[in-house]
Amino acid sequence: MIIHSVTPAYFLYPPCENSTAKIKSFKGGFLEGYYEGRDFIISRIISTDPQYYINPDFTPGNCLKQ
Repeated sequence: MIIHSVTPAYFLYPPCENSTAKIKSFKGGFLEGYYEGRDFIISRIISTDPQYYINPDFTPGNCLKQ
């Protein structure tokens, strides 16, 4: 469903209280994801450098070993 509104999205979709999303920083930005055991599973990348988006190490669903 697409909602066309001038109301900011955070008013329409309040954040979940029991969210398990975690943020990890790296040299070029941040990674959002969750922990599965000791491994960090990437959900999305937050960076201003486009080179990190095509780096296969930061692909969503990829596992970072601790």
